[in-house]
Amino acid sequence: MTGQKSWAFLAQNDLGEGGAPLALIFDCDGTLLNSLPVYERAWVAIWGELGYSMEHSWYQPRSGFSEDNLITAFEEKVGQKFDHKAISDKMKTYYLANIQHVVEITPVADIARNAYGKFPMAVASCAPRSLLLEGLKITGLFDLFDTILSVDDIGVPKPAPDIFLKAAERLGVEAEHCLVFEDSVTGFEAAKRAHMPVIDVTPLIASNQKD
Repeated sequence: MTGQKSWAFLAQNDLGEGGAPLALIFDCDGTLLNSLPVYERAWVAIWGELGYSMEHSWYQPRSGFSEDNLITAFEEKVGQKFDHKAISDKMKTYYLANIQHVVEITPVADIARNAYGKFPMAVASCAPRSLLLEGLKITGLFDLFDTILSVDDIGVPKPAPDIFLKAAERLGVEAEHCLVFEDSVTGFEAAKRAHMPVIDVTPLIASNQKD
């Protein structure tokens, strides 16, 4: 039933002038995977070790940031500079130690499952590549996708459109014919800049939680 609901949600969205898509591109954290709580706990622990607090209200609108951008934002928040690599390494260690708590977001994962073999599909994420791949593997979603791109592969995080454009290139489909699934403001902006139609998955996720 969840799969049917996911496809119904897809059909109800305006896909723009391009009409039916020829390829699908998914964000990962907060879209395919419920991994943001694990990331948040990692950041809270790391900043806490340094004597700082990170409120959920501060993190939530920045949850789509790359590691580097989030650290920069926190530097601006507290007026202090940090060793980005050291902080990033600690975050990755914490995340991998708690990756068993990462689960799929079923209504969105069902879209990918139903589209498997029908559309070329990619993942395009601001997550570090090692964490991205482990999360997809542990949830059994890895093999659904033709190509998987992280910010490490591109070097430029969302809202720059580069990662979506590279995904389209790898899939062999023009950007305007790729449909993006996203949950964050930075992701929406990146898709817009790439001239790709984008679906905000948060209503689907919220609706599924109410059922």
